[in-house]
Amino acid sequence: MVGVTGVDHTPPVEAAVAVAAVGAVSAGALALGSVLGGTVGALGVAVTLVGVLRGRLSAVGGGATLSGFGLLLAGLGNAPPGSLLVGAVGTVLLWDLGDHAVGIGQQLTAEAEAGRLVAVHAAVSVAVGIAVASVGYGIFTAASGGQPAVGVLFLLAGAIGLAVALR
Repeated sequence: MVGVTGVDHTPPVEAAVAVAAVGAVSAGALALGSVLGGTVGALGVAVTLVGVLRGRLSAVGGGATLSGFGLLLAGLGNAPPGSLLVGAVGTVLLWDLGDHAVGIGQQLTAEAEAGRLVAVHAAVSVAVGIAVASVGYGIFTAASGGQPAVGVLFLLAGAIGLAVALR
């Protein structure tokens, strides 16, 4: 994206690779539980990736929202909790990494070395996601003894906790 001054503010390629990798894991996990959910999730990943490559925050948000609908469809299709949890964490990371990529592109030029910045942000985000998902899954497993509604509530609380922690 070339600005008014002729400076290229395209997000770094490393950020697009991170978004694609997280998106592939998320959509793949959803597809294991529900073909329809995985398909919608993959479409969301594609929209997010186009948003990152073009530096459009609205497309990043729209793609992550579409991936969230894929998560919802997978849940309605009785996908296993593990697939839903990986899909939920992946959807939040998809948005977080996409938002970060566009922000880098707006602040730096395309020639700037941003690989380390992207890698550190991605590593911390993934670590927080894994921690929140582990706690959420542990609570789900403990509460699944005849109370699946409570387990789903805790999975939702874990996803919300992840979103709050990343922002």
